[in-house]
Amino acid sequence: MMTPRKKLFIILGAFLLLFLLVLLWWLLSRKTTVTQEPPREIPPITVIDTPTIPPSQVAATNERVGTSSLQTLAKTFTARFGSYSTDTSGENLIDLLPLMTTEFAESTRQQVARAEKSSEYYGVSTRVVAVTVVESGDTEATLSVSTQREESKGSPQNTSIKYQTLVLKMVKIGENWFVSEAAWE
Repeated sequence: MMTPRKKLFIILGAFLLLFLLVLLWWLLSRKTTVTQEPPREIPPITVIDTPTIPPSQVAATNERVGTSSLQTLAKTFTARFGSYSTDTSGENLIDLLPLMTTEFAESTRQQVARAEKSSEYYGVSTRVVAVTVVESGDTEATLSVSTQREESKGSPQNTSIKYQTLVLKMVKIGENWFVSEAAWE
């Protein structure tokens, strides 16, 4: 004898089976058509005669590009140089070694090696607010980088914010700029 519950399961199973069969039939009966676009003609290239740029404009453009690359390097360096925590053991400074002169990189390596690990959490997150070129020559430059620093003591939730300036001295070796000195004010 069939109970009402068994009848319900049999009816639901039959409907589910019917639904799956209809779905399978529908998926298999759909035709996939691939339409291929005819190849497009490539228009001929026309050469446009460009006016020559006066040397004074070229020099001004090169100076802006040089200042721009200095500022970009200063932003990248400062954000990483000023951000650290007791959990990372000087990794921020190690990452910056390729951007430093040989002398500065060596003193930084020694500083990292001498650093003592603290048992209490301490971390600083630095954001660059503004970069000012104080002096700029062909091979040397001094930049002042204004920063906002979020300092955490004891736990990452215990934070305070302060504003600080980092003065960077840079030298150009070959075609590239390197940081030769960095000092917080």
